[in-house]
Amino acid sequence: MSEGEKKHPLQIGIIAVVATITVCSGIFFTWVAPTLTASVNHELTLTKERLSAETERSALHKRAADEIQKRADAQNDASRSQIEQLKGDLASLREKLFVAEMANSLTADNPYPAGIDAVKIGDLKTKVAEEYDPSMIEETGRNVAVKRGGDLFRRVVYRHSSTDKTKGIVDDIVFDLSTFERIRDSNLPRIPKGWLESALKRSLGEPMVVGTDSNCLMWKTLRKEVVYFQPDRGDRFSINGLVSYPAGCDITDEQIKRYRKP
Repeated sequence: MSEGEKKHPLQIGIIAVVATITVCSGIFFTWVAPTLTASVNHELTLTKERLSAETERSALHKRAADEIQKRADAQNDASRSQIEQLKGDLASLREKLFVAEMANSLTADNPYPAGIDAVKIGDLKTKVAEEYDPSMIEETGRNVAVKRGGDLFRRVVYRHSSTDKTKGIVDDIVFDLSTFERIRDSNLPRIPKGWLESALKRSLGEPMVVGTDSNCLMWKTLRKEVVYFQPDRGDRFSINGLVSYPAGCDITDEQIKRYRKP
């Protein structure tokens, strides 16, 4: 096309558009793009700084929490140690009290254990209810059982008469160390084997050996009570009147002759 020829309007439009784009592109890449990039980089830097600050705060909080937990654990350890020491002291004290109770439970010439001697042979059964809390008492037929909280004789059974003349009168008392309960409950102190027989002999002297199989020890007291102890049932003994006795403790004629005083 020669210089003298006129350009087509479409060409003029395209040239104008290209020129405009070129100018805008130049402006964008020269001024706008660097500004946007700088702004984005600035925001990224601020975000990183905020994240770093949050991370540092989180780390501080974690260190503080760890320190508090550490102190709490140390306090808990100290408390557990103190509790264990107190438990040990309590167990030691209970053991000393138990030993003292064992030593003083049966005194000379007295078949009734100390502390549970208010109801005796010959008393009315109603006296049991006067001496013990109702929650401790269970009555079945002629038996009035008392479940005690003491460490030694934990169960006492009072048996009363049903005959017309002596109805309601206590004629048999069983004092039970409750061996099986001690086996089930490890907090209860154990009774040394043979302790009860030794304690009865110290209190009442040497017994008579009675029973068809000679397996029952018997003592007569000054009050006319009769005490029976069977070694094969070594966790209990009974106090009876003169008319009753435990199964297996009947006296043979030969034994009567042997122990009868001249």
